[in-house]
Amino acid sequence: MGVRCLFYSIGDRNTWSGCRDGYADPISGECVSNCGKGRYGLPSYFTRGLIDKSSCYSCPSICAECVGSATSDCTRSVAGYYRNHILGADKMSGQCLLKSVPGSIPTFTLYVAPPSTAYNIKYNSQTLAQTIKGQTTADAFNYIEDAILRAYELGAPTKGAKVTINLLPGSHYIRRGYVGASKTRFRPVNYDDSQTTEIVIQPSNGVVQTVYYKRRDKFTFKVGGGLTVKNLIFEAIDSSISYNRDVGRNCAQNENSNCYVNGKILSPFSVTCDCGFDKAP
Repeated sequence: MGVRCLFYSIGDRNTWSGCRDGYADPISGECVSNCGKGRYGLPSYFTRGLIDKSSCYSCPSICAECVGSATSDCTRSVAGYYRNHILGADKMSGQCLLKSVPGSIPTFTLYVAPPSTAYNIKYNSQTLAQTIKGQTTADAFNYIEDAILRAYELGAPTKGAKVTINLLPGSHYIRRGYVGASKTRFRPVNYDDSQTTEIVIQPSNGVVQTVYYKRRDKFTFKVGGGLTVKNLIFEAIDSSISYNRDVGRNCAQNENSNCYVNGKILSPFSVTCDCGFDKAP
């Protein structure tokens, strides 16, 4: 329903200039709740806070999705470009920049140390977490997910890169979250929406390692450039931990193996944890 319309004659609504819940779409001539890909909605207001106009506008051509008219308002880039969030890693939008074509494919190596043996104090604040680069064993990430984000960041500026993620000896975990509100996560500055980076994940010493996976089907990442996993076993039995009954117990967040199969029954190593689905995963 139009909030304000221009009338050429009594009862004749010709032009929508605003909508009660959404934006006036100049293409369809209707009010829409979402302007769709490649466009964004922008309202303007009277001094009293009431809507004056709300309309759909086109994003810059290098933005697949955006929140404004500037090239720094991109929330998703088109193929051949990447997003740079140098003005703030916590910002939703960034500057779309053209990917370069290197003479040879750049290669990088990242390291992940088990948090149980090398817990990184830098994870206690977002500012410090941003200083972790993961390119030496002394400056390793503690979580595979963060290393993957860093791999995207390294490969984003070029049309092709290869990043090898080496897991240092010890137990590694892909958890449902952090124990404690103070723990944070690495945020990349560069985002590769078309994902042209090849990623290899492997033990640093070539010996088979186990990764304890606790996130059911909630962990996804892009593999457009290719993914190779070597000598890793993903043990996902802790994904059976009930979402509802784990509140306050944090068994799906800790750095332990909590569940095992006892005959045909899922059983916990500790009475603290509640192993068994409350619904199908």
